Amino acid sequence: MRFEVALSAPYRPLLLILAAAWPVWGWYWKRMFGGPDDPVEVLALATAVLLFFHHGVRIEAPRPWQVAVASLVMGVYALSFAWLYPMVRAGLILMALGILLARTRAALALAMLLCLSLPVAATLQFYLGYPLRLVVAEASCSLLGLMGWPVHRVGTALHWAGETILVDAPCSGLKMLWAGCFFAAGLAYWKQLPARKAILLQSIGVGLLIAANIVRATVLFFKESGIMALPEWTHGATGLVIFAVAALALLGLSRKLTP
Repeated sequence: MRFEVALSAPYRPLLLILAAAWPVWGWYWKRMFGGPDDPVEVLALATAVLLFFHHGVRIEAPRPWQVAVASLVMGVYALSFAWLYPMVRAGLILMALGILLARTRAALALAMLLCLSLPVAATLQFYLGYPLRLVVAEASCSLLGLMGWPVHRVGTALHWAGETILVDAPCSGLKMLWAGCFFAAGLAYWKQLPARKAILLQSIGVGLLIAANIVRATVLFFKESGIMALPEWTHGATGLVIFAVAALALLGLSRKLTP
């Protein structure tokens, strides 16, 4: 492992932005460890920092246009600070950092990890949880129908033979989706994939994890409906096994994308 970061001129704009964003770091700490989110997002931040130093990356000096655009973003941050929602402020800081790092190798993969470090799980669950549950319920209903089980969907519930199986909030798959995106972004940065390949790996990862959660919900239908008598621990184990299969598929794809 090599630690070769020299605080030369290219680092100075980054340090200025990090210093100017001190209120964001305070909000981040409070939201992460005292808010509604699980502090799992800090794992993405720690991974980004550790891999950055592991690779001994030297930041390319930003071009004048990068400095100008980053300064404009920071100007918006400063002028709107009094009324802007803290999460949006954090997004502006990440945008400014991403612009300055645009010429660094695997910059997009690094930006993905930084975006995943934002404590937005509770917010995403509020806005995306129900739509994802609808998708899972409808897809599971279709799969079960293809297998010969006369299941019909009402909202986010599956009905069969007088039984009602709810696709509740944990079954939306947002946690599994975050974990898959984190794994894909970590692989892309570990292998220093360029932007095009990082986007491809992340895009396939999103589709793969949504499909994996649909398979998980379909398999769990047989347990929750009483068709198969299985111990309670199999509920969590099913999700872990299916996620492991999806993660291995992403790992194999990342190897194919690596030069």
